[in-house]
Amino acid sequence: MRISVKLFFLLFLLSLAHVQGQDSIAVNKATSESEITIPSKAIEPKLHSPRRALLLSTFLPGAGQIYNKKYWKAPLIWGGFVALGFSLDFNIFAYRTYRTAYIARTDNDVLTTDTTFGILTDAQVLSNTKFYHRKVNLTFVGFALLYTANLIDAYVDGHLFQFDVGEDIAIHWNPSFYDLSARSFSAGIQLRMNLWK
Repeated sequence: MRISVKLFFLLFLLSLAHVQGQDSIAVNKATSESEITIPSKAIEPKLHSPRRALLLSTFLPGAGQIYNKKYWKAPLIWGGFVALGFSLDFNIFAYRTYRTAYIARTDNDVLTTDTTFGILTDAQVLSNTKFYHRKVNLTFVGFALLYTANLIDAYVDGHLFQFDVGEDIAIHWNPSFYDLSARSFSAGIQLRMNLWK
């Protein structure tokens, strides 16, 4: 009995060794014939960088919005800069015109006369000079604000680029009634928000 168990155990080990040997031969043969395909690691998606969006918008306003795939925002930013450019050009021209007229009126030189604003008083010309000077300064403030808004928008959109705003996110409201005590009820509204599947 002991010999038959030992013999059975020995045959079992030999069969395992034989099967393992055949598997290794099959693998070696397949490897030599390039039949085995090694599964490649899943290629990780390139992470979206808010910092890159900020740098792009720093050097070219609107470029960060294009990098964030918010293409419709770039023409708005460019249009804002063009409009501010026209405003700056107009206000500088008006300021210089009124300033030149005011200097010509108040320099006590008979050779310089103001023929542009003959119907306005000196006080009105000075007031208009100050008005357009203030408009020039406000236009520069507008440039700074638009540039800053461009940077903030690019950076925030860069952070929210992979944020899921799918149809699974929803707020549902239902009327509800609560039993406050044994004899009184209270009516209310129940809000339920689904954020995940």
